[in-house]
Amino acid sequence: MNIKIVGAAAAVALFGLAPVAAQASSILVADPLFTTLPVGGLSYTLPGIYGGGTYSVAAIPGWSTAQGQTSGQFDPAGDVFNGNPIPGGGLVAFTNGGPISQTVGPTAAVGDTYTLTVYVGEWNQSYLPYNSGDVTLDVGGHVINATGTPPASGSWSLYTATYTAVAGDAGAPITIVLNDATAQGDFTDVQLTVVPEPATWAMLLLGVGMMGGGLRAARRKLALSPIR
Repeated sequence: MNIKIVGAAAAVALFGLAPVAAQASSILVADPLFTTLPVGGLSYTLPGIYGGGTYSVAAIPGWSTAQGQTSGQFDPAGDVFNGNPIPGGGLVAFTNGGPISQTVGPTAAVGDTYTLTVYVGEWNQSYLPYNSGDVTLDVGGHVINATGTPPASGSWSLYTATYTAVAGDAGAPITIVLNDATAQGDFTDVQLTVVPEPATWAMLLLGVGMMGGGLRAARRKLALSPIR
């Protein structure tokens, strides 16, 4: 990368000459594709009359399940999802009558913008009349409902929730919640990203720019030094 360009970008960001776009980075989500199996694996077989496939009825590794609810992982077969591949290439998490949740490692930073994306599926209604589920992002008690186009029978749809942390959110936990209060909800490919607040991004660029300036000064000094 050209150090002069980086230094100039930092100055632009700090003095408001032109906007500098901050870059999104991923936040680690444990088992976002639900491929880590519980003890015993996918030990149940779904009858072909319901589409077929294998599944578990157990807590999902890395995720919390509300007491008394049924949840697990599912590897569908046949036309449960009309032959559509599972987004991300993993397995399906399902829940009946309660939430699956995960609190990620980092806590909220004021001004940072968090974006959660989750694929929500709906069974082929000719097999079982299951609902599609609900997705929420909880930042220190602020609950943001993800939105998306409800999936058609046997298909998947991407749901997204975005939130910018305010002053009261500093250090607050960030929790992903996948829920279906009635019939089965199906989910996969859970991704969470963060974009730093503009001031933080500008300071990072300034730091890199100052480092570049120091390197250029050192090179000039070396070039002007007499050879011995």
